[in-house]
Amino acid sequence: MEWPCRVNVSRVLEEGEPLALEEVVESPGLSLPLGFLPEGRAISFRLVLDGVEEGVRAEGELEAEADLVCSRCLTKFRANLQRRVEEIFSVGGGEEAYRVEAGGWIELGSLLRDHLLEAMPFSPRCREECKGLCPSCGKDLNIGPCSCEEPAVDPRWRPLGRLLDELGS
Repeated sequence: MEWPCRVNVSRVLEEGEPLALEEVVESPGLSLPLGFLPEGRAISFRLVLDGVEEGVRAEGELEAEADLVCSRCLTKFRANLQRRVEEIFSVGGGEEAYRVEAGGWIELGSLLRDHLLEAMPFSPRCREECKGLCPSCGKDLNIGPCSCEEPAVDPRWRPLGRLLDELGS
Protein backbone atom coordinates (compact mmCIF):
# COMPACT_ATOMS: atom_id res chain seq x y z
CA MET A 1 0.00 0.00 0.00
CA GLU A 2 1.19 3.52 -0.78
CA TRP A 3 1.85 6.38 1.63
CA PRO A 4 -0.13 9.11 -0.14
CA CYS A 5 0.24 12.50 1.47
CA ARG A 6 0.77 15.12 -1.23
CA VAL A 7 1.00 18.81 -0.42
CA ASN A 8 1.26 21.71 -2.86
CA VAL A 9 4.02 24.13 -1.84
CA SER A 10 3.81 26.55 -4.77
CA ARG A 11 2.97 29.49 -2.49
CA VAL A 12 5.84 28.58 -0.17
CA LEU A 13 8.25 28.68 -3.11
CA GLU A 14 6.83 31.70 -4.94
CA GLU A 15 5.77 33.98 -2.10
CA GLY A 16 7.98 32.72 0.72
CA GLU A 17 4.88 32.11 2.83
CA PRO A 18 5.46 29.28 5.36
CA LEU A 19 2.84 26.56 5.50
CA ALA A 20 1.99 24.96 8.87
CA LEU A 21 0.52 21.46 8.79
CA GLU A 22 -0.98 19.54 11.67
CA GLU A 23 -2.43 16.29 10.38
CA VAL A 24 -3.38 12.78 11.37
CA VAL A 25 -3.13 10.20 8.59
CA GLU A 26 -3.71 6.47 8.55
CA SER A 27 -0.75 4.14 8.22
CA PRO A 28 -0.77 1.97 5.12
CA GLY A 29 1.15 -0.61 7.19
CA LEU A 30 4.87 -0.90 7.89
CA SER A 31 6.59 -4.19 8.78
CA LEU A 32 9.86 -4.43 10.65
CA PRO A 33 11.96 -7.32 11.96
CA LEU A 34 10.73 -6.84 15.55
CA GLY A 35 7.47 -5.00 15.09
CA PHE A 36 5.04 -3.28 12.83
CA LEU A 37 2.81 -0.28 12.41
CA PRO A 38 -0.55 -1.82 11.44
CA GLU A 39 -2.61 -0.59 8.52
CA GLY A 40 -5.04 2.09 9.66
CA ARG A 41 -3.07 3.11 12.77
CA ALA A 42 -2.89 6.89 13.25
CA ILE A 43 0.27 8.81 12.44
CA SER A 44 0.19 12.39 13.63
CA PHE A 45 2.60 15.05 12.46
CA ARG A 46 3.17 18.75 12.89
CA LEU A 47 5.35 20.31 10.22
CA VAL A 48 6.22 23.80 9.07
CA LEU A 49 7.14 23.99 5.39
CA ASP A 50 9.35 26.99 4.66
CA GLY A 51 11.07 28.18 1.49
CA VAL A 52 14.85 28.05 1.49
CA GLU A 53 17.45 28.50 -1.24
CA GLU A 54 17.59 24.76 -2.01
CA GLY A 55 13.80 24.29 -2.06
CA VAL A 56 11.45 23.66 0.87
CA ARG A 57 12.51 22.87 4.43
CA ALA A 58 10.18 20.59 6.41
CA GLU A 59 10.65 20.94 10.16
CA GLY A 60 8.57 19.51 12.99
CA GLU A 61 7.75 16.19 14.61
CA LEU A 62 5.79 13.04 14.05
CA GLU A 63 4.28 10.47 16.37
CA ALA A 64 2.74 7.00 16.03
CA GLU A 65 2.08 3.95 18.16
CA ALA A 66 3.77 0.74 16.97
CA ASP A 67 3.29 -2.89 17.95
CA LEU A 68 6.71 -4.26 18.86
CA VAL A 69 8.20 -7.57 19.98
CA CYS A 70 10.66 -7.54 22.88
CA SER A 71 14.12 -8.56 21.67
CA ARG A 72 14.80 -10.36 24.97
CA CYS A 73 11.60 -12.23 25.90
CA LEU A 74 9.59 -12.04 22.63
CA THR A 75 6.57 -10.49 24.39
CA LYS A 76 4.41 -8.25 22.22
CA PHE A 77 3.93 -4.69 23.47
CA ARG A 78 2.87 -1.28 22.20
CA ALA A 79 5.28 1.66 22.13
CA ASN A 80 4.91 5.33 21.27
CA LEU A 81 7.34 6.44 18.56
CA GLN A 82 8.33 10.08 18.31
CA ARG A 83 10.73 11.64 15.88
CA ARG A 84 11.99 15.14 15.14
CA VAL A 85 11.91 15.92 11.41
CA GLU A 86 14.27 18.29 9.60
CA GLU A 87 14.54 17.68 5.86
CA ILE A 88 14.92 19.61 2.61
CA PHE A 89 12.75 18.97 -0.45
CA SER A 90 15.04 20.03 -3.31
CA VAL A 91 13.94 21.91 -6.40
CA GLY A 92 15.37 20.59 -9.66
CA GLY A 93 17.13 17.36 -10.54
CA GLY A 94 19.62 15.41 -8.57
CA GLU A 95 19.89 12.40 -6.34
CA GLU A 96 18.23 13.93 -3.27
CA ALA A 97 15.90 11.71 -1.26
CA TYR A 98 13.12 14.31 -1.23
CA ARG A 99 12.23 16.56 -4.16
CA VAL A 100 9.66 19.13 -5.13
CA GLU A 101 7.75 17.62 -8.05
CA ALA A 102 6.32 19.39 -11.09
CA GLY A 103 3.58 21.83 -10.20
CA GLY A 104 5.05 22.47 -6.74
CA TRP A 105 3.94 19.19 -5.14
CA ILE A 106 5.82 17.32 -2.43
CA GLU A 107 5.13 13.78 -1.26
CA LEU A 108 5.27 13.60 2.54
CA GLY A 109 4.54 9.86 2.63
CA SER A 110 8.14 8.80 2.00
CA LEU A 111 9.35 11.31 4.61
CA LEU A 112 6.90 9.91 7.19
CA ARG A 113 7.86 6.30 6.39
CA ASP A 114 11.61 7.01 6.54
CA HIS A 115 11.40 8.85 9.86
CA LEU A 116 9.15 6.22 11.44
CA LEU A 117 11.68 3.56 10.47
CA GLU A 118 14.41 5.63 12.11
CA ALA A 119 12.25 6.06 15.23
CA MET A 120 11.88 2.29 15.67
CA PRO A 121 14.20 0.99 18.38
CA PHE A 122 16.99 -1.26 17.09
CA SER A 123 16.51 -3.70 19.96
CA PRO A 124 13.06 -3.10 21.48
CA ARG A 125 12.46 -4.14 25.08
CA CYS A 126 9.12 -4.56 26.83
CA ARG A 127 10.72 -2.92 29.86
CA GLU A 128 14.23 -1.87 30.82
CA GLU A 129 14.72 -4.66 33.39
CA CYS A 130 13.50 -7.49 31.10
CA LYS A 131 15.33 -10.73 32.00
CA GLY A 132 14.70 -12.43 28.66
CA LEU A 133 14.43 -16.15 27.96
CA CYS A 134 16.50 -19.02 29.33
CA PRO A 135 18.99 -19.93 26.58
CA SER A 136 18.58 -23.65 27.37
CA CYS A 137 14.86 -24.25 27.89
CA GLY A 138 13.32 -21.00 26.58
CA LYS A 139 11.34 -20.17 29.74
CA ASP A 140 10.44 -16.51 30.22
CA LEU A 141 12.67 -15.49 33.15
CA ASN A 142 10.38 -12.52 33.91
CA ILE A 143 7.76 -15.01 35.12
CA GLY A 144 10.20 -16.90 37.31
CA PRO A 145 13.44 -18.89 37.32
CA CYS A 146 13.79 -22.06 35.30
CA SER A 147 15.05 -25.41 36.58
CA CYS A 148 18.03 -25.57 34.20
CA GLU A 149 21.50 -26.06 35.62
CA GLU A 150 24.02 -23.32 35.13
CA PRO A 151 25.80 -23.96 31.82
CA ALA A 152 29.38 -25.17 32.12
CA VAL A 153 31.95 -22.49 31.37
CA ASP A 154 34.01 -23.11 28.28
CA PRO A 155 37.51 -24.00 29.59
CA ARG A 156 39.07 -21.53 27.16
CA TRP A 157 37.48 -18.68 29.15
CA ARG A 158 38.81 -19.76 32.57
CA PRO A 159 42.02 -17.66 32.37
CA LEU A 160 39.92 -14.59 31.70
CA GLY A 161 37.67 -15.48 34.65
CA ARG A 162 40.68 -15.74 36.94
CA LEU A 163 41.98 -12.37 35.71
CA LEU A 164 38.58 -10.78 36.38
CA ASP A 165 38.56 -12.30 39.90
CA GLU A 166 42.05 -10.88 40.57
CA LEU A 167 41.10 -7.42 39.33
CA GLY A 168 37.85 -7.43 41.30
CA SER A 169 39.58 -8.27 44.58
